[in-house]
Amino acid sequence: EKVENNVNALNSSQTNRSDSPNGGYKANVSKGGLTTSAVMDELLKDKETMEIFREFLKYEQILTDFAWNMHMLQYEATLDFYPPPRLDS
Repeated sequence: EKVENNVNALNSSQTNRSDSPNGGYKANVSKGGLTTSAVMDELLKDKETMEIFREFLKYEQILTDFAWNMHMLQYEATLDFYPPPRLDS
């Protein structure tokens, strides 16, 4: 419940998530000029929330690393068929 309250407070006070005509969301907009550093400083004060936050981000990082590695393998595979242009000519 404590984490949910913290998340709800951040969502209501820090973001603008109005629906756009194409069904997506507008970019999050800080109201009142809060910086990422200020938000992180506040989050770091709550050990329980940060533990959950770090656990969530751990899996996000695993997915990002996997996607990056797959992208690089795909890119390297294309080099055999489409080598980059030579810069010395």
